[in-house]
Amino acid sequence: MLSMLRNASKGWISKILLLLLVLSFAVWGISGQTGGIGASGATVTAGATKVSASEYLLAYNRQLNVIQQRIRQRITPEQARLFGIENQVASQLAAGGAVLDEQARLMKLGLSEENLSDLIASDEAFQGLNGSFDRGQFRSVLRNVGMTEADYIESRKKAAQRQQIAEALSDGVAM
Repeated sequence: MLSMLRNASKGWISKILLLLLVLSFAVWGISGQTGGIGASGATVTAGATKVSASEYLLAYNRQLNVIQQRIRQRITPEQARLFGIENQVASQLAAGGAVLDEQARLMKLGLSEENLSDLIASDEAFQGLNGSFDRGQFRSVLRNVGMTEADYIESRKKAAQRQQIAEALSDGVAM
């Protein structure tokens, strides 16, 4: 399927059409709502694709940690609002994920269970002392970042689909 995507994306017309699609989502099809973090959460949508509150919260916490490490102090929720972290995260999720997820949905891209399990098992963060996948390590890492196994698997699946689109578009492009 990846070779079909590469072949279909080699022409300049298909690249222009895909660029127009992404731009149209950026202008009209993406809505961000930030109403604080909690039970209501914040969602970002692109077409029929929605970013869940847990994905938003995970991205928000990552961004908050980055800023706290830069300034070397804890940030209150009010300071986070002043820094505009909520809007930064919503923009990043929209630009970096939701639009490509929507494109993957429209293209009906998929990933086999076997390929997905291979991707997860090859992640160094989940490998034990013997260098192979360790389920205990997997659970521990996810617990530390506040993520469920199902959320991680769905997130990893979406990332692999985004990578398929990016590789198909960048095939043959020289830097």
